[in-house]
Amino acid sequence: MKIRILPILALCAFAAILILAGCSRPVSVMASVDFGNPPKGGGACSGRGICSVAPVASGDNTVPVSATAIQVTFKVSPDRNTLFMVFSLLAVNQKQPQQAPLINPSITTYQFEGEFPLTGAVFTPLNLLPNAKIDPSSQSTLTINGDEVTMSFKYSHT
Repeated sequence: MKIRILPILALCAFAAILILAGCSRPVSVMASVDFGNPPKGGGACSGRGICSVAPVASGDNTVPVSATAIQVTFKVSPDRNTLFMVFSLLAVNQKQPQQAPLINPSITTYQFEGEFPLTGAVFTPLNLLPNAKIDPSSQSTLTINGDEVTMSFKYSHT
């Protein structure tokens, strides 16, 4: 019995392409976020930025870390240069009303007031570029479609 090598090689090449295509799917991570800047010496978060972020408990995407935390889905662009945050406008208005003037349909950007490093358990699965962070000079866009808010940032990685 003769084994035909060419069809076997073609099948292996096709399988490799399928595997690589499956590996390049965008990853998303759900986290609990309090927007604003961390208070210096106590008090509430204020301004533009991320005050705190924590992974959502495994298997339960409804339990926030704090009573004011908003469930945010983080995604990264295929070129790994842009970070997306997707969340509910209603949640912002209900849980973090101090952010409502900063995140609303009349606003098209959300510039962080301080640097925020994109490190830790929430950001590791996204495979961001080394030394990733959002800083006040990061280009951003804010898009609101109904209840869905999408923030995108060209994050720094120098």
